[in-house]
Amino acid sequence: MTKRIRLNGTSRELAQGSSIAMLVRSLVGEEQEGVAVAVNGEIVTRSQWPEREVHDGDDIEIVRAVQGG
Repeated sequence: MTKRIRLNGTSRELAQGSSIAMLVRSLVGEEQEGVAVAVNGEIVTRSQWPEREVHDGDDIEIVRAVQGG
């Protein structure tokens, strides 16, 4: 069974039981420095990622800080 979310403005399906940590890992891999997550407009701290389950209809923004010069 799947659930539908919006990820960075794009509709996406995820498996039931998916967590924020699983989603971030699938997008950016293990190197997660500088990554920030908001769910439905609220910041989710990194310590909450493993237990924060993704729910059907969630609007999730995942951003990665980059530096340049």
